[in-house]
Amino acid sequence: MGYCPLPLMKIVSAILITAIFVLPGCSPPAKRDQITVAVTTANIAGLFFVAGAGSLFEKNGLSATMKKYQAGPQSLKELVSGKADVATLADFPFVANSLERGNLRIVCTTARGGGMQIVARRDSNIVKAEDLVGKTVAVPKGTIAQFFLGAYCQRNGVSYEKLHVVYMPPQELVDAIKKNSVSAACVWSPFIEQIRDHLGNDGVILPSSGRTDYYALLVTRDDVLKEKPAVIERLLRTMFDAEAYVRRHPDEAMQIVAKETGLTLDQVCRGWPENKYEVKLDQDLITLMEAEAHWMIKNKLTERKEMPNYLDMIDLKELHRVKPDAVGIIH
Repeated sequence: MGYCPLPLMKIVSAILITAIFVLPGCSPPAKRDQITVAVTTANIAGLFFVAGAGSLFEKNGLSATMKKYQAGPQSLKELVSGKADVATLADFPFVANSLERGNLRIVCTTARGGGMQIVARRDSNIVKAEDLVGKTVAVPKGTIAQFFLGAYCQRNGVSYEKLHVVYMPPQELVDAIKKNSVSAACVWSPFIEQIRDHLGNDGVILPSSGRTDYYALLVTRDDVLKEKPAVIERLLRTMFDAEAYVRRHPDEAMQIVAKETGLTLDQVCRGWPENKYEVKLDQDLITLMEAEAHWMIKNKLTERKEMPNYLDMIDLKELHRVKPDAVGIIH
């Protein structure tokens, strides 16, 4: 399904990859600023993996340390605690955090992902939404998957409270459905491919209607924006370089993502069409975050009663300085 690479060499020379990244006549600045990035080990973080695999951070005057986590709430925690300068995560964890505190800012989106699915074991007799009632359903807590599961139940007239929902990190969720300790799971790529590969014909994908896509955000703190604006600008230029590389060399980019996520190349290939790697800020992001905040408030998942102003939580000036036409938010 979708785009798959042509047959590739089993081993790609690191020297060759580096040579592709380095643009003629573009010497890295002598001084490199340190930056710590908290990333999720998912396809959606592909631009960071691509940048780290070659010389793109260095080309733009950065020395980057990347810390990997299974899900957005974990990378967000590193950012909030000051152990990371920036983090990449989906929109929903950012919204959940925004309802409690307001010192984080979105710098840009680095990808738009899809492929959020609910997969069930066939022997659990789950083929439609109402069959989930009373069944054990696993989902990573505080993630976009939790929002998707709740919205899915709402669209299909099923009470979320009537599901036996258990919260666990993505990889534990994969292991749980393999061992038959849960009946169904709601998760994103690449974990959905791992489940489907294991279950084969014993797995059932529940039909979905409505929105299933989400954004990968590049998020930082107010103090980082204030104290290190040049670093954020260099990071944005790095992301644009990575975006161009993915567009020109998709086969090599998939190899990099497979190596960094621990997936097979085939698994990355199948999930690749679901992700659109593009550095930008669209008005649609605000619409989605408002819908997520409304869902959280309505379902009493936060003590907050009023909707935040998400335009105030987006820093437009840095992206506008680097590439004005990448800013599509009305302001």
